[in-house]
Amino acid sequence: MSSTTTSIDFDGPFFTRDPGLTVMLNVQKMMQGIADEGAAVVRERMLTGQGQRALVRLLDDRVVDHVVGRTRSRTDKQWYIAAVVQVYNKGLSAAEGTSLMAAASYVERRTHAVRDVTRQLRAGAKAQLRANLTEGLE
Repeated sequence: MSSTTTSIDFDGPFFTRDPGLTVMLNVQKMMQGIADEGAAVVRERMLTGQGQRALVRLLDDRVVDHVVGRTRSRTDKQWYIAAVVQVYNKGLSAAEGTSLMAAASYVERRTHAVRDVTRQLRAGAKAQLRANLTEGLE
């Protein structure tokens, strides 16, 4: 009679890293990609016709200069499963923020940039399709 001994080797990245943390970090990286991609597309769309629009009254710049994609809250807390593309008025005075948001509303009515990009991202973003959420565990 022969005896067989089975052993399991717990080496490799799957066993040396925390799989849950690795997946969460990869989700966060994917969400940042979505935010960056969305902001780039919104900026591009808002550039359409900007030559015929006045500068933001109290800022002397354009709405497109304030478009950001982010995965952090205004208090700098990291979000892991959320992304925002928006006209960002943090750091502006109340009057400047109001002026920026009024101009942003006007630009959005003309370009539908945020609305269309939101719809596009929900339908399936390139960043989501390329995501490898188990990267680093192979």
